[in-house]
Amino acid sequence: MLQRFLSSGRSISLILVLAGAPPPVGAYQCPEGFGIFYEAWQDLASVQAHGGALWGSGLSFVPAVKGNGARFSGDASITFTSSAFQTPSGSVAFWFRKNHAAVTEGGILQLGSFTADSAFGVFYENGMDLFFQLRIAGQIAQAYRPSAISDTAFTHITVAWDSRGERRIVKLFVNGKWDEFGGSEASGAFAPSSQLQIGWVNSKSNAEGVVDELRVFDYMLSDGEAYAEYVYSADRFCRQPSAKPPSEGQIQVVGNELHVGGSAFTVKGIGYEPIPKSMPGNPESAQFIYSNQAILDRDMPLLRAMGVNTVRVWETLDPDTEQLLDKLWNGGTQPIYAILGFPVDGAVDYADDPPGTVSDAALAVINDVKAYVTAFEAHPAVLAWALGNEMNLHYQHDLKDWFKLANRMAAATYDVETANGTETPRTYHPVILTNSLLLDVGDTAVGSDDASLDMVDLWGHNAYVRKDYHCYFDYYEALSAKPLVVTEFGIDAYDTMAVTTNEVAQADWDVAEWRQIEARTSGGVVFEYADEYWKDLDGTLDGHDLGGHTTDVHPDEVSNEEWYGVMEIADGTVVPNVLERRKAYCALKAEFSDIAAPDFDRDNDVDQSDFGHFQACYTEPDQKPVASCLDADMDCDEDVDLTDFNFFLACASGPAVPPSQGCFDVLGGIAQNKEEQD
Repeated sequence: MLQRFLSSGRSISLILVLAGAPPPVGAYQCPEGFGIFYEAWQDLASVQAHGGALWGSGLSFVPAVKGNGARFSGDASITFTSSAFQTPSGSVAFWFRKNHAAVTEGGILQLGSFTADSAFGVFYENGMDLFFQLRIAGQIAQAYRPSAISDTAFTHITVAWDSRGERRIVKLFVNGKWDEFGGSEASGAFAPSSQLQIGWVNSKSNAEGVVDELRVFDYMLSDGEAYAEYVYSADRFCRQPSAKPPSEGQIQVVGNELHVGGSAFTVKGIGYEPIPKSMPGNPESAQFIYSNQAILDRDMPLLRAMGVNTVRVWETLDPDTEQLLDKLWNGGTQPIYAILGFPVDGAVDYADDPPGTVSDAALAVINDVKAYVTAFEAHPAVLAWALGNEMNLHYQHDLKDWFKLANRMAAATYDVETANGTETPRTYHPVILTNSLLLDVGDTAVGSDDASLDMVDLWGHNAYVRKDYHCYFDYYEALSAKPLVVTEFGIDAYDTMAVTTNEVAQADWDVAEWRQIEARTSGGVVFEYADEYWKDLDGTLDGHDLGGHTTDVHPDEVSNEEWYGVMEIADGTVVPNVLERRKAYCALKAEFSDIAAPDFDRDNDVDQSDFGHFQACYTEPDQKPVASCLDADMDCDEDVDLTDFNFFLACASGPAVPPSQGCFDVLGGIAQNKEEQD
């Protein structure tokens, strides 16, 4: 084969950039205590110690949300000056309550002079309507919330702004939640002031209210972080370990870690629901793929080659079939574990009826989960039970009742697996409560704190944020002692702005998010294995439709629901569909795998044996390799060619010599290969 290249009449130049040490985990290091500035408003001395300057008169300190707060009346205001406030993206969070009902308008705070350029103000009008306006180049970017504040209760307010190219985005969160009331944006250069004034906004009246727990951030808080700040700033959480006795089986929760076989286990997971083209997204289709031998035979080698050790399934499995679990377990050789989902209908009211008595609706769900656990508890591929999916968004009744039901379901799984705690040895699988982001997490007011969820073992977060998680995991660790698995993350492969696929961006974002997840949690599940053509409900089952929803957490600000796969459908006319790998597959393989990409025989070297496999798999450019040779197509471009060969040569180490660290990262390692004709 070497002679074949040497006699090809081409000269080959290789530009190799080894990966070396990975980049920092996240571009942002969260400050201790959160934010770049914090004021607790305990008294004037503490305010002045933080550089606050008092203007006017009428300032006093009164009991508020957490200790004292600052009561602004008359013409009193406080100005803080710091170059840290001059950030093109940022957030300010605080609590506010009006002094009395007769006050109809007031200026709460401003950065810079609100009537000038590159400034913003937060104020209220019409008694209760809250406004956040950012002024730039003669434009106003605004967000508002009607009926947001009162004189009888404190309201938590977070204003956030983000610079994205020339665009300036603003968001307003009230009591931890954001909506789209009156949202607008502006464009142009934004050069904010170093002065933050509390209690006064130019062209508006004085605040006439109480402010407490002020924090300033130098980035736009994600939706989950904004809710976590709402809970954290008021001490509305109860952090404590699970009340369950520890399992004595293979799967355990030890402190804030997930363990398998006595060792800490990091979930290197993928969402697995490769419903074929032309099939609808329903439980029947899910059962079809989970029991279809040809589909499972197509996918299991690809999952193992990627380094996946866990799959997440959303639909319940048919109790009469274990094909999926058997294929995952693989006789214990390179096993892949399963997080088994248990969906719950969010339209049903599970409230106690009468109070203190489990309702018939709740009892039916509890009995169903007990039957499901009974059917599959003995299978060695089961990692955990996952209750619901983003029920904090989908439950249509009092959220307290959902979290109460979830804890009862978790208790029921424990009772089934341990014979009500009497089994010896006591073995059981942990329960994951899957949630959207940090929204509603750890909040005593809705019963999602550790004390209320004492039978739940782990939180699962579908954590779609921007590329950097910032303080997300720090907030989580402050609110809960439970291990965290990120049960969904990633972006889709379609770039709406460019009107084409962008596999490089998908791979880049997926890896950046994964590295932060791996460093701070018990692992994560990338969404998802293969594209699903049914997900655009306004499209067709045969078309690769572009429907979805707008979102500010993707680079193109659109979630194209049918394009999330690390595998794409190359031929949907046959079942199983023919799949091809996207760049994200290879990029995550480099992160997940415990072997270097060219170490085909998994013996921790790259030697003649590995070269023999590569030689047998070599193709011409644009010639797709056979299934057994997909591992030799290391750059995921559907051929085994000179690019792959050059990477192999760079990683060749010889017998019993481990390859270099850069040989784990194909896409980062091959930075560029250029072929030149003589």
